[in-house]
Amino acid sequence: MSSTKSQSVNPVKDLLDRIAELQRILEDLEPNIRDKRVRSRYENVRTKLDDTKSATWALGNVLDRYSSAS
Repeated sequence: MSSTKSQSVNPVKDLLDRIAELQRILEDLEPNIRDKRVRSRYENVRTKLDDTKSATWALGNVLDRYSSAS
């Protein structure tokens, strides 16, 4: 299977990298939060960050179940 993007085999690292990226974006947006467009973008990124953190937590729970079942 050929792909233009390299695919990671570590979903936990991918999620943690995404969290770090989203947090950096939020920090970049904060100085201009009074601007309506920036505030909208900030809220959008914040929602994505919350979703990514939830996904990481859920993945951790699944991994814990699999490791304790072994």
